[in-house]
Amino acid sequence: MKKDIITKEYMSDNIHFADIFNFFLYDGKEVINPSLLVELDTTQVFHKNQTFIEKNRDILKQLIIKNDNNITYLLLGIENQTNINYSMVIRNMLYDSLSYQKQVSNIEKKKNNVKIRIEGLTKFDKLNPVITLVIYFGYEKWDGARSLYDLIDINDKSLLKYISNYKLNIIAPNEIKDNDFYKFKTDIKSLLRFIKYSNDKEKLEKIINENNEEYERLNIKTANVINELANFDIKIDEKEEMINMCKAIEDMKKESLDKGIGIGEKRGILIGKEEGILIGKEEGKAEKIKEIILSFHKKGLSNEEISNLLELSIDEVTSIINTNIMVN
Repeated sequence: MKKDIITKEYMSDNIHFADIFNFFLYDGKEVINPSLLVELDTTQVFHKNQTFIEKNRDILKQLIIKNDNNITYLLLGIENQTNINYSMVIRNMLYDSLSYQKQVSNIEKKKNNVKIRIEGLTKFDKLNPVITLVIYFGYEKWDGARSLYDLIDINDKSLLKYISNYKLNIIAPNEIKDNDFYKFKTDIKSLLRFIKYSNDKEKLEKIINENNEEYERLNIKTANVINELANFDIKIDEKEEMINMCKAIEDMKKESLDKGIGIGEKRGILIGKEEGILIGKEEGKAEKIKEIILSFHKKGLSNEEISNLLELSIDEVTSIINTNIMVN
């Protein structure tokens, strides 16, 4: 999917990668130096005794932190999510386990370069810590599991002390407090703040006005990600490095709502008892569909509920709602 590709490319940039981990691990202090990040192979493989497991991470980098006379090696991974994945805890746990197993295998290979064959680790061998962070690019609340315990169905809670837990590390825009966005040192703050309020016209406009200097000179790459994730249709000149987002949004307001909606024909769908509207079989019913979507939205239905009810894709529904928010 295009969203997966564009978020992976954006977060693979060492400056963005360092900024997001400095925010998460060090409360915004610039501890991680982008120049010390080394790209690693994202393929995680375990192959032993005819058992073969292969998984691909989104992004994996090695970090060297120099503190006084000490050097710390970390393996940092990012998993980008544009939708809620309810098995994310298990997925990340597997990634981390394979990363540790890969370290064990590498240690074995180094030892086996000598004549004595040694399997596994000795008591002197140590592994580099692995930290995986999920970046959720949705404006809705992450209601998925936050730990392995959240997924386990167990009545006798006393048994949990014998079950190792695994915690999900996650950044979700709507969980970031407004007065914490300053802790980001790059335009990631502009991206995540925009996503946080992308479904609330009044708050979004207020946020943009309050941070107009920031949005008047927004990096083109960040604007592209906003366009894709928030389903906006802001015109972007790829030849430029920066864009005036405030002006671009004003220009978008002046455009026709019907352009680029991309809704095909809908045949014989009865839209709820209250509306009592039967959409005809012919094409050209985009305006009527739009009115119904906005009517459901005002009544408090979620985008997913509207999508299921009208048998439209979630992207079509979100695009119409977001465009209407910005125009009105």
